Amino acid sequence: DKQKIFPPEGSWDQFKYNPVSVLEVISRGEGFEVHDIGCGKAMKLFRNYTFEQIWQEFVQMKRAYEIGASRQNAYSIVRFGNDYGVLTDI
Repeated sequence: DKQKIFPPEGSWDQFKYNPVSVLEVISRGEGFEVHDIGCGKAMKLFRNYTFEQIWQEFVQMKRAYEIGASRQNAYSIVRFGNDYGVLTDI
């Protein structure tokens, strides 16, 4: 259902254009960093992943939220240079 990928209100554009260098890193993993972007939202920024891999991660995050396995919903895929990120709840 395409309605489930839209933001709950307004637009995610306010979050898409923050320079990563000014965002607080709240977690790191192999191949990714999680940045606090404010308003209870985070961006999971992946390094050296293809768009297809990011899309699979996005779908898995949404499914986990929908079945109650995660408290973090995924809202949008964003691009930073050659890398992609997923906007999520913190």
